Amino acid sequence: IFAGRYAEAQALANAKLMARPLAQMPYQSVGDLLIDMPGIVGKSIGGYERALDIDAALATTHFTAGGVGFRRDVIASPVRQVIAIRLGADRPGAIDLDLSFRTGQAATIAAQGDMLLVVGRNRADQGVEGALRFEVRARLIHKGGRRSAEDTRLKLRGADEALILIAMATSYRRFDDVSGAPAATTERQIADASALSFATLAAETAEEHRRLYRGVAIDLGHTPAADRPTDERIRTSETSDDPALA
Repeated sequence: IFAGRYAEAQALANAKLMARPLAQMPYQSVGDLLIDMPGIVGKSIGGYERALDIDAALATTHFTAGGVGFRRDVIASPVRQVIAIRLGADRPGAIDLDLSFRTGQAATIAAQGDMLLVVGRNRADQGVEGALRFEVRARLIHKGGRRSAEDTRLKLRGADEALILIAMATSYRRFDDVSGAPAATTERQIADASALSFATLAAETAEEHRRLYRGVAIDLGHTPAADRPTDERIRTSETSDDPALA
């Protein structure tokens, strides 16, 4: 390089310094948790609204189906290391759901009691075999109703409220050690979270989130645009005065 022989330096680096394969292994999704609600199929859906409380780290969804109001609250707890989903309705016994899992990894899926269990290994890429074992546990806790486990699916009918707790772990310990025990990790996380109510999990999540994110505050002023739905604000962002969106 100091001699100005850049092409030779590049060739030497390519031959001696670069990784094989010349690419990073990709991030891979563990899959999708599917929540089907057969009780609302064919019914008129209205009032659909999604919201994100950035200060509390809480995502909510509201909608009506056949005259019944449904609400879904979702948090990702950094304290308990679980995702928690609470489903409620304004009419007793209105919650029917089928819980299943879809994954592109090499995995087995089984429903056992109140638990959906996914066990597998990440897939190969760039000619390198996957080395991580992983496990996902989704526990279904409910008030009222009847629950059943059928092969790879949990079914719930006629419940007043449902809580889904999801824990995920791999065998990764450090770059040269993938001997971890994901089963033991997810068992502990689910057991830990199951002892608490959704309200407690959400309060813990908000407190930990605020500990970091309330360290900085910025006031960009307020315009009437800030009171409008986000999709409208995005559509009119180039023609309206909306500094808070930016």
